[in-house]
Amino acid sequence: MRLGIDFGTTRTIVAVADRGNYPVVGFDDPDGDSVDYFPSVAARVGDHIVYGFAALEAARDGAPLVRSFKRALAAGSLHPDASVDLGGRNVRLSVLVAGFLTALRDALVTSSTMSDVLSDEEPLEAMVAVPAHAHTAQRLLTLDAFAAAGFSVAGLVNEPSAAAFEYTHRQARTLNARRSRVVVYDLGGGTFDASLVQVTDLVHEVEASVGINRLGGDDFDAALARCAMSVAGDPVLTPDQEAALLEDARAGKEMLSPQSRRIPLRVAGKDVSVGVDAFYEAAAPLVRETVPRVGAPAGERRRNRPGSLPGGEPVSGGRGQRTAARGTRVAGAVRAPRASLPSRCRIHRYRVGHRGGSGFWVHLDRSSLARLRRLPGS
Repeated sequence: MRLGIDFGTTRTIVAVADRGNYPVVGFDDPDGDSVDYFPSVAARVGDHIVYGFAALEAARDGAPLVRSFKRALAAGSLHPDASVDLGGRNVRLSVLVAGFLTALRDALVTSSTMSDVLSDEEPLEAMVAVPAHAHTAQRLLTLDAFAAAGFSVAGLVNEPSAAAFEYTHRQARTLNARRSRVVVYDLGGGTFDASLVQVTDLVHEVEASVGINRLGGDDFDAALARCAMSVAGDPVLTPDQEAALLEDARAGKEMLSPQSRRIPLRVAGKDVSVGVDAFYEAAAPLVRETVPRVGAPAGERRRNRPGSLPGGEPVSGGRGQRTAARGTRVAGAVRAPRASLPSRCRIHRYRVGHRGGSGFWVHLDRSSLARLRRLPGS
């Protein structure tokens, strides 16, 4: 069976190739409901490590939990013996990632919408998405972990290219001979990327990519938690209480809608309410940090040496190291956590399942790019 897998920092998504269709696989959660993700978490229960929904259940019973371990893959110092702390015990990152992917494979076979047609012996061929600026060690460790988990990796696809595939599928009429580039804004659970993708017929090539390895939804959760702490009078929390607050903040963020005015949270057993405007103000510096990265690959006047983007960011991803020529007209595929980015450009909204996120397409011509730069605080 052929799969597409987005190994995410907070949630992992799987789609299956089915006669020209690509439905997202549903997984059974502890309540028996089908959700379109598998949590990217691990917990230690005695001498054993459990993953996904089992890890969340164990954490509710007091087991130490580790989230966002994918972030460790992006470390420049990554090496085969790199480890992650899990409840006071160092666990090799390669073992943790392989164990998680093994649990993902088991869940596909036993507790997913594909269980009826899968067996333990079923070969699973996967295209795996990775950040465009992922370094060699990160890609090799990812490949090894998928192989150890029993997947046959058909190839790695840069995440911006995957987003561009979706864009060209949905918005093919916006592309033509003069407008053949797509700008991808990818603000995920743990990392941020802005990439320029050249689209030529069915070929999608990442021409330039800049990113921030440690900026994503986790940081928005932390900003919301700090707001709640301030409202509660900045009490001293135990590690367990801090973890519970971050979990509550994550859930509160994911429940945001355009009509939301306040976010109810609990701090050390005390109910507090954070104004949405206060959260947006606290999160604004995170958004502002991403804006220059969007402008760089969008085809602005270049002032730096070849092989770099404005601001001195290195170009990575794609077979060539080049940027768009001055005046290039582009269309943009934009993906972001819900309500984390002001939406004042020309936008076509769409939902991204139940992943706690929403997305939108933005046509980044000169006028809309100028409007993006006039956002408050940017």
